[in-house]
Amino acid sequence: MRNINTGAGAVEVRKEGLEAQINRLAELIGRLENKSLYLIRKEMKVSQKQLGDFCEALKQYLKNVSAQRDCFHVTAVRLPDGLSFVVYEFWDGEEEWKRHLQTAACKAFQHVKVDTLCQPEAVSAVAVPAAWCSLNRD
Repeated sequence: MRNINTGAGAVEVRKEGLEAQINRLAELIGRLENKSLYLIRKEMKVSQKQLGDFCEALKQYLKNVSAQRDCFHVTAVRLPDGLSFVVYEFWDGEEEWKRHLQTAACKAFQHVKVDTLCQPEAVSAVAVPAAWCSLNRD
């Protein structure tokens, strides 16, 4: 044991206990620094006739995905041609994204895409360091 003077009196601290806490904290920081997010990019070109149906389904999909705990962030961009959209989803990991693919909301949006897209969607995925993302969770 050793004594630490806090100004209000000496406090005895077990050296082993303090070292164990420091080691646990260092391990936690290391895990957080090495954490990566899974970025999904979906590009879709919509049939002009089906644009309204697609936009309604996309709005609902974004609402559902943003409410999921494992989704860090989701956003959609409408490209200048007015018929192409890109959806970006940041997931806590690949497994979380794969679980999302089995949800009712994802399957419902998939059915709408089958009916409204004029070509297959282009999907790409990449792991990015979490430190690159400056968004805060609620």
